[in-house]
Amino acid sequence: MGENGRKEDDGTSSSFFPRLDVTDEINLVMKSCIASTEYDSTKNLKRLGLERMFDPVIMSYGKGLLPAYLADPDVYMDIVPVDLVANTIIAAIAKHGIVKKPDLNVYHAATNFVNPLQYSEFFDYIYEYFNAKPTTPSAGSIAKMKLFKEFSDFSKYIRDELLDRNGVTNAPDLNKVMLQKLQKQYKAKVAYAEQLCKMYEFIGFFQARFHTGNTQKLIEEMSEEEQLCFEVDARKIDWIKYFVEIHIPGFRKHVLNDTKVSV
Repeated sequence: MGENGRKEDDGTSSSFFPRLDVTDEINLVMKSCIASTEYDSTKNLKRLGLERMFDPVIMSYGKGLLPAYLADPDVYMDIVPVDLVANTIIAAIAKHGIVKKPDLNVYHAATNFVNPLQYSEFFDYIYEYFNAKPTTPSAGSIAKMKLFKEFSDFSKYIRDELLDRNGVTNAPDLNKVMLQKLQKQYKAKVAYAEQLCKMYEFIGFFQARFHTGNTQKLIEEMSEEEQLCFEVDARKIDWIKYFVEIHIPGFRKHVLNDTKVSV
């Protein structure tokens, strides 16, 4: 929390939390950013890996590079907005830090127990977004994602679909050099799609669900003001609004530098 000053509880508040001075928090962040341009900030985000997580899957689908995915459509995902995770950490520090006593307390910042989202629903939402706002004018309409439980079935579909999309089967009049170029591009796209899905295969079939009882108690102990300043309640996330209006447009604008996208 750095230089932030905290107001001690005067005993009259119903909250168990010491007060956070939001102005001090904002000033602390601004000090670290004041010398950075927007371009530098974007580079820093990329350097920190904040464009990762599930974003490669989302954008590969949007660009037409991933027409299928390896996952159980009925499995619940556990996607958590990073600001909610950060706020949960801050709230937990505020609660236990004032005690100044070593202790072990576990808080799960998770959604699949309190606000479940299945893979089938997730891909429906991103289909809705890219169908309305394709990545490029040439991308045209995009098909709904096909989900497979077996890698062999997924691989066969990917190979057949990308073969057709890449124009290899419909190019009998091309010269040898151009045909070899198309075949090389096709093989690279297949390898990319298969490698990407193998990397995420584990979570595509992950059946565990994380209980958030401690986090819910944490929320109940926060005052209304603290809940407004530090949102930690995953039950309030509207998934379709989050992906269609916030996450994907924000990723395209701030990480991919897509100037045509507004957030």
